[in-house]
Amino acid sequence: MKSLFKGKMLVAVVFACMASYSMAQTELEATKNTVLQKILRFEENDECVYSDSSSIVWHQIDTFKYVQYTSAIRGVLRHDTLEISLHFESEWDDSTVLATKQNNTRLIEKHKVKFIHYMDSIDWRGYKISRDWFKSEPVLFLKMNHPRIFDDAELEEIDLIRRCPNFRVGSIGVFLEHGHTGIDPVEVQSEFLEKLRFISEDVFELEEIVYDAEIYE
Repeated sequence: MKSLFKGKMLVAVVFACMASYSMAQTELEATKNTVLQKILRFEENDECVYSDSSSIVWHQIDTFKYVQYTSAIRGVLRHDTLEISLHFESEWDDSTVLATKQNNTRLIEKHKVKFIHYMDSIDWRGYKISRDWFKSEPVLFLKMNHPRIFDDAELEEIDLIRRCPNFRVGSIGVFLEHGHTGIDPVEVQSEFLEKLRFISEDVFELEEIVYDAEIYE
C-alpha cells in the first residue's frame, strides 16, 4: 500500500510540474507575441523581423560598412548587419532578480580583489587593461580569465555569476542582445539608437533607454 501511495504521489508531482511548465510557457509565448506585434507596427518592412518560440530578432542585412584589417596597415571594406535580439525567459520574478543580483555582487566583489591585486603587482602592464576599464566591466574580465590567475574552484564560482534581464513583463525576463557599439555612418547609428529607444520606452514603458546589453547588479 505504501509503495502504491508513493507512486500516486510521484505521478501527482509530475503532472503538477508539467502543468506549471505549460502555464509558464504559455505566459512566455503570449508576452513574446505582444512584443512582436508592437515591433511589427514600428517596422514597415516585416522581412527585417523574425522570431522563434523564445526570441525576436530585428535585423537589416548589409546596413553599414566597416573596415576589416588583415594586417596593421591593410584593410578590406566589408558590410555588416544591424541586429537587435530579444530573448525571453520565464521565472524572473522580483525575488529571483533580487537574489541573483545579491549573489552576483558577492561573487564579483570576492574575485575582483584577486584580479586587482595581481594587476597592481604588474602595474597593469602587458594585457591592455586599465583599472577604470576593469571596474566598469568586471564580469567581462573575470569570465575571460585573462590573465589566467584563477584556479578551477574559483572559475566555477565565477561561472555562477548570472546575467539578469534587461526588461521584465510580470515574471518573464527579456534579455537584450546587440553587438554594435561603434556603428558608422551617423545616420545608421541614429537609426540603431532609435530602435533601442523604441524598445525601451514604447515597448517596455521605461523612462530611460537601455543601451547596455548585460546587467549583473
